[in-house]
Amino acid sequence: MPVLDFNITPGGAASTQSESEGITQHLTLELYNPASGALFEAKFPKGRIEVDADGTMTYFSMNVETLNLSLFLGRNITISMNKKTGEVIVKSPSKITSVEEDIQSKIKGKRKSSQVTTDTIKIRLE
Repeated sequence: MPVLDFNITPGGAASTQSESEGITQHLTLELYNPASGALFEAKFPKGRIEVDADGTMTYFSMNVETLNLSLFLGRNITISMNKKTGEVIVKSPSKITSVEEDIQSKIKGKRKSSQVTTDTIKIRLE
């Protein structure tokens, strides 16, 4: 599949090569066959983003301490995640009308240690 590589320098061309080395960012886009389920993958110094044909987006990074992600689907939310503390904060200009939690990791004896547990928090927006 096609691979596009970019070196991005903000603000136009730098006057010297050494000047541009400090601020240049590298971006690689890999385009996939839509039949595979994945549309494209974007790689950059701080991580990578994968986009699937069903609209699912996945962001991978181990190089940052905090991550902020904004989503827009009729309403908008911002999710902040702190790698060090494990704290996740969800903000929205819409009114939050309910918060439901399904904490499976607290249930003991019902799962084998090899089974993956998924805790879920559901937030409803006005």
